[in-house]
Amino acid sequence: MVFVPNGLKAVRALPEKDADRLTRVGPGEKLFGTGKTAPGVAPVGDTGWIEVFLPDDKTTGWIIAAEFSEAPDPTPRPLDEEFFVRSCLTVERELNSEPTVAPWYVAADFLIARALLETGLSAGGGDPSRPLGPLAMMPGEWEAFLASGIGPVAEFASSDRRLLTAQIFACACAASRTTKELSDAVSPGGDPDDGAYVPSYLDLFLAYIIDVPTAARLADPSLDKTQTLGAIGFSADTIAALAARSGLSNTKASSTVSAFLKNASETLARLLDAAFDRMKTLANDELPKGQGGVPPWLVIARSELDRPVSETVNADRLLTYFQTINFPVGGTVPHWCGAFVGFCVKTAGGPIPDGPARAANWKTWGNRSFPVGASEIPLGAVVVLKPQDPTTSGHVAFFEKFVENRKVRLLGGNQDDAVSEKEFSVTEIAAIRMQAQELPIGAANAFDMTKAEVRSEFQRYGDLIIERFKMAGFDTIHQLAAALANAIRESGLNPKAASKPPEKSYGLFQCNQTAGLGKGYSMAQLMDPEQNIALIIAEARRSRSFVSASTLEAAVEAFVKYVERPRDTTAEISVRLRIAKLLLGV
Repeated sequence: MVFVPNGLKAVRALPEKDADRLTRVGPGEKLFGTGKTAPGVAPVGDTGWIEVFLPDDKTTGWIIAAEFSEAPDPTPRPLDEEFFVRSCLTVERELNSEPTVAPWYVAADFLIARALLETGLSAGGGDPSRPLGPLAMMPGEWEAFLASGIGPVAEFASSDRRLLTAQIFACACAASRTTKELSDAVSPGGDPDDGAYVPSYLDLFLAYIIDVPTAARLADPSLDKTQTLGAIGFSADTIAALAARSGLSNTKASSTVSAFLKNASETLARLLDAAFDRMKTLANDELPKGQGGVPPWLVIARSELDRPVSETVNADRLLTYFQTINFPVGGTVPHWCGAFVGFCVKTAGGPIPDGPARAANWKTWGNRSFPVGASEIPLGAVVVLKPQDPTTSGHVAFFEKFVENRKVRLLGGNQDDAVSEKEFSVTEIAAIRMQAQELPIGAANAFDMTKAEVRSEFQRYGDLIIERFKMAGFDTIHQLAAALANAIRESGLNPKAASKPPEKSYGLFQCNQTAGLGKGYSMAQLMDPEQNIALIIAEARRSRSFVSASTLEAAVEAFVKYVERPRDTTAEISVRLRIAKLLLGV
């Protein structure tokens, strides 16, 4: 979408006529639309508002629809890769907090890998009737998202399909839905108490590039993988479509199933590696960090390895694992990988999920997920894999190290009927879970929050803001002071702060659900300090004015105008500068 002004027209900070004017544009200038509109916006000619990119920055502003005409897109606006990657991470966090999504969780690295596969992480197509945007979102995916009833869908209108955030939500929901469909299609064939089948990244990838029934069939361990693709019913059209994919060009009807799966696994692993590289380069602050060293539960797991323990040696030890997690065992000992992990974590004093004997339930453990393509998975992270035994729902073990050929070495129970170390392909992984760092204490010691009238019980959130902004590359004292001063002005650092109705702004930085950074996110998510800060950092990274600010005054002005955007910008710059000076004692 490109918009051309009908004369000399203003671009404003908010969709309000009295909002601060960011710039003026005249005849001949073209502004790219973001896809976001203010409530009630109808086709061009109405008096509603449309969000656009400023001509000289990555930041955005608002125009009155009636004052502009829509023109054909000359060439798509280049994708802001950092904003896309950060948006995938925040969408992952938002959707995975929805009760209806569990345990069919969404992974940001899979979304980024999909964008790399489909468009090379470019802006993609702009025709809503065809695959749209960097993820090549299909029209059916958008319609299914609108009909899903999942929490964030209520914040989107049918016309929002051009909004990048909306596309990410829709494709993330499609991935979650596919994961559930795969699980339903693959029958474990064993004890139903063992839980639902856990599809791996490779299962999900195959379902995406082919279809769910085929992916389920390829996941069947009883399938004779020496057969050719033609022999198991791959059509000529399916073969041609696969061969047209990057990395799968050697797919033929005469290819064996095992050769195809190996090729698909290698292709997916390369995409996940590339996705993690983007995440680490563009949003390293968003990646969970381990505590360092060997976690206590891994120390315990290693001691169990040294005993040793197996179904024939020290077999009574298996009952101890189940007793520790309060799982009664009568007669035959059931699959015990989950019981082993639960024993180690609980003995170490850590939390365990409900139903820890089931591998699938460990997908909820900890407080952060970790991308599969990561090269720095912390020791002792809990790794959930697709079933290694067709009578189970999945497998769970502790991460030890990476080995050659994109494999991980895991320490776990019930690996070849023993506590052992064993290697698995990264594409067999369904989830990696870990405990991220707790709220940092003392990160904001350089700032006098008491003098800035922040209540003592909320000052720890100032530490969190400073820590996260530093991790995102904002390491000058004036950038940090500007960010902290804005949060203090907005919420007093109360993460549960809410605006007065009818405005719908929430959290530390009062992200607005209607036309602001909070669009598509629930009130609960905006009151999550990590989520709120992440949304603000993504916007701050887009503002060249804030990124390059060399004085306190410039940093405060840029943050107010281009990131926070309060109604009375001029007055608020003065107020927030005063708070920043109090923080710095100047």
